[in-house]
Amino acid sequence: MPVAYDLVIIGGAPEGRTAAIAAATTGARVALVEPPGAWQQSHQLAALQQALRHSIGWAQLPTWVTLKATITASARSAAAIAALGVDVITGEAQFLAGNRPQLQVPHRCLSARAYLLATGPIRPPIEGQTLSPAQLLQLTQPPQTVALLGARAAEIEWAFALSAANIQVRLLAERCLPAEDTDIQRLLRHQLMAVGVVLNPIDKLEKIKSLDQQTQLWIEGTPTSVDHLLSLPNHRAWVAQLDLAAVGLSLDRGRLKVNRWLQTAHPRIYAVGALLGGEDRPVLAELEAQAAVQNALFWRRRRLTYRAVTYGLQGLSEVGRAGLSEQQARSRYGSDRLQIVSASALPPANSQYAVNFCKLISLDSHQIIGMHLMGNGAIGLAAALGLSLRQRRLTVTSLAEQPAAPQTLAALVQQTASQLQQRRWQVGQWQRDWAENWFNWRRSRR
Repeated sequence: MPVAYDLVIIGGAPEGRTAAIAAATTGARVALVEPPGAWQQSHQLAALQQALRHSIGWAQLPTWVTLKATITASARSAAAIAALGVDVITGEAQFLAGNRPQLQVPHRCLSARAYLLATGPIRPPIEGQTLSPAQLLQLTQPPQTVALLGARAAEIEWAFALSAANIQVRLLAERCLPAEDTDIQRLLRHQLMAVGVVLNPIDKLEKIKSLDQQTQLWIEGTPTSVDHLLSLPNHRAWVAQLDLAAVGLSLDRGRLKVNRWLQTAHPRIYAVGALLGGEDRPVLAELEAQAAVQNALFWRRRRLTYRAVTYGLQGLSEVGRAGLSEQQARSRYGSDRLQIVSASALPPANSQYAVNFCKLISLDSHQIIGMHLMGNGAIGLAAALGLSLRQRRLTVTSLAEQPAAPQTLAALVQQTASQLQQRRWQVGQWQRDWAENWFNWRRSRR
């Protein structure tokens, strides 16, 4: 007999638990279905990456990672979510065909007014001797060489973390962060090369061949051996067993299409996170989850303002972004209305390869609509300024007049805004024309 819910969440990624908590606080009857071990794995990987960055000894890694992951995972554990009234179910799940979709789980069938897919990323399968980040903990000695396919945020963060542990990393990708600002791409590329990461275009990769204990990469006819291909979390099998075709859904190049309310082609099914394609950004996925819950439980009225979402990346220097990229701004407003200024400076003390960088994008020389930051504290600064940007209250003048400690990233932001402010008074700008008319009138009154 089907069990009726207001919302059934098919999880697997952290945003699934975010959605469950958001739905439970409204008083809705909610079920959360997850594959075994998904929650623990996500925290284990985050703890492992942090341990590698801080050069924790390899022999101490398993103990340190287990302790750290246990502490961080307890805040939204299955028991904590169940205490809110959520029915937490672990195991396989499959949609059943019918006019009203149902979800088959172990020992019962779930029926709901709406369903939310928050399964996590789907990546192409990798050939060769692959190794997951969790399997690194099982090695008695660190690998000497590791290869990563792709250069999105997750791959770049792992490349920096592995390099900090003195592991030779080979990154196979067309370019770093293909959806990011070109200046940020260039700076990240230089920093990756500075710490010893080898960059190869992925279109030059001809084949991957498994050897006895290594994997051989054929790049432009030349074989290169690495100990392992690092395979980042891939929920392809979990999504495949859901049988989306039974409810009329299909993936297009590994992504699921949704409308402005995060609703799929099936009106009762919503989707969020990396399943939609694009960058695997946890902050963005959790914001989407909260919006989708509101739309699924009440009425479809909440649309996420993507241009005000803050992104962050942990590299050799922190990378933060809020608002539109330069390409997005030009596409939306055209080049005539935009003013773009960037500046860079060396921090007073830090890694010899670190750099402070700021790019501000303004509309009509007044409103800030996008920013790209790199440096110590870039993520937190972008998040703080992104709040004002989201409320359309972040202006060139407010940034230029904001006091900041010298030789910091905040000071560089203030200096960049001052440059934007000075552009208002260049010859040909309406402010300059108005000022000249004003001064001429005042002189005539003498």
